[in-house]
Amino acid sequence: MAQIDTKQVLWENLQALMHHHFKRENLSELSRRSTLGLASIDRIKKRETSVGIDTLEKLADVFGLQAWHLLTPRLDPSNPPVIWLTHTEHELYERMRKAAQQLAEIQH
Repeated sequence: MAQIDTKQVLWENLQALMHHHFKRENLSELSRRSTLGLASIDRIKKRETSVGIDTLEKLADVFGLQAWHLLTPRLDPSNPPVIWLTHTEHELYERMRKAAQQLAEIQH
């Protein structure tokens, strides 16, 4: 299987999202809306930096997406992928969330 260039995927997706939402590539607007510095956005464009989860979340928030969307190869800005949980998976998630919440309360 061919290796995916994640930095390339991220930039291509950001570029497509900017064109879809801003009608053009606009690094200044992306910087302003994400609260990331313009230099950081430029390093992402040039694929000169690794991007952390916090940065991915800030970028995704600009477009109303989740961070993982930005790492999906060939993201379609007009139809982003959706992860559907089965009923059983949703119930398990809720039980785990409640257990984690109870554990956090006990530790405080």
